[in-house]
Amino acid sequence: MGDSPIKDEWHLSQLSGFLLMPFVWLFTTITGSTEGIILTGRAVYIIFHAVVSILIYVRLRKHGYLSVVASVLYFIFTPFNIMALSSNTMGLDFLALAGVIMGSVSYKKKLPLVIGGLLFAASVLCCPYLAFVYVIYGICTIINWIIRKKETDILIKSDLFAPKTFLFFSLGVIALAVVFLIFVLTRVSVSEIFEYIPYLLGDPEHPQTSLIHKISVYFTAIFESVNYFKFILAGYILMLVIMLLDKKRMLHRSVYLIISTAFAVISLILFSQFLTTKTYNSIMFPMIFVGLTSYILCKDKNKNLFASLFLTGIFYSVAISFSSNQQFYVISMAVSATNIASYIFLSQLIREIKASEEIFEYAKYIKKASFVFAAMLIVLQGGLQIASKANHVFWESPKISNLSYQISNGPAKGIYTNINNYNTYETIYKDIQYYNYKPKDKILFLTSRTWCYLAAEFPYGTLSAWITGEKPQSIERLKQYYSVNPENKPKYIYIPKNSEWNFTDIYTQAEENGYTLEENDISYKLEKIN
Repeated sequence: MGDSPIKDEWHLSQLSGFLLMPFVWLFTTITGSTEGIILTGRAVYIIFHAVVSILIYVRLRKHGYLSVVASVLYFIFTPFNIMALSSNTMGLDFLALAGVIMGSVSYKKKLPLVIGGLLFAASVLCCPYLAFVYVIYGICTIINWIIRKKETDILIKSDLFAPKTFLFFSLGVIALAVVFLIFVLTRVSVSEIFEYIPYLLGDPEHPQTSLIHKISVYFTAIFESVNYFKFILAGYILMLVIMLLDKKRMLHRSVYLIISTAFAVISLILFSQFLTTKTYNSIMFPMIFVGLTSYILCKDKNKNLFASLFLTGIFYSVAISFSSNQQFYVISMAVSATNIASYIFLSQLIREIKASEEIFEYAKYIKKASFVFAAMLIVLQGGLQIASKANHVFWESPKISNLSYQISNGPAKGIYTNINNYNTYETIYKDIQYYNYKPKDKILFLTSRTWCYLAAEFPYGTLSAWITGEKPQSIERLKQYYSVNPENKPKYIYIPKNSEWNFTDIYTQAEENGYTLEENDISYKLEKIN
């Protein structure tokens, strides 16, 4: 509706909205309204995610049947089970596909490299902290150029880090960056960008701390994610050290694979308690154990995929944890990208173990046992993902059978929900039709129900559609926003009565600023009289 990024929107995930503009424009152009846009957005996400998953399979199918497992299980997973186009879902898909392309492409071809850069740039819009990965890529490219004539087999010597590869990748990054900057600079000046960035980073829900503290929080979140998991991590790290020191580890590959899969299976059992909650992302973390072990034990290492997808997935988990308060659950969401690479490494390791000849009879049984353990892990991982998908609907009743009330109006039209959500939605939706008879002006919905803006289709009068909790901190942040953006002060303020706000305090401040009150059984409606 004409608001400016950064200046008018104070939320770290806002840049991903740029990627959604074509969808919103197309939908509203075709329908002439926002009715049904949420359900349509869910359908578009499923199509988008399916296309990404298919492309991942197409790029990796040469690696055998586990490429099917990798793409199918990736398709089944949705961050937090919120099937919608968002910074989380789009960021993960763009990054995963970019990593797969860059890890499987012929570096003599230019177009795939440019596409990889475009996809990566799109993932940066969803998680700005990811930009540091591009910096690391550039540094590695410089090192590659310096050591290009030396006889060495280190990872950075790969063609993935060749200057020409980085150049064409950068063309893709720059192309999207230029389009985005043109969009931004037509709405806000360079000086205003620097002026408003501190406010953007001042979100009380995502406080800015030192880099050391952020890194500490990252590792603490993993170690303290669930009871006893720290012991599994300690055990796996100990095994990893022993394996790296073992000069005959190639002879003991089956044993290390069994131990790694055992750690992963036990971890999955610990995390399975979260299957029907928003924190089910955690079941995506354990596969990282098997992926790292498999890569180290492979003779024919897929170094490009390890760098472009496995390591980048881990970097993504670090970057997104810096901008989120979801800690382990957003970390485990991000490393789901590494799972794709993990299955490919596992596939290669299994082929190599199968091809190896065992001198002792007992070694043959250990080899077979390692295959059984790997199969058991895959079945358990897939089963848990399917069970979660079949039984968990975000912010809804634990029983899907309770979702029997279909919303018939507004942006959520067509969605089935439970009786409480249905009644709340329909009641508030009908109540805000009041604004259809008012002159269009900026409106503030003091509620966490973000769909209200889509239902009213009025210009925003707030720093973000997402009110970070109905608490005093949110009011103070709004006051700060209006103090530096006085032109955005809303003419209308809508507050549902079933909110947790201290309305007496809000009304006292509103009255001092020239607002009048209209009240019914459903809401408080404040209007500024000029």
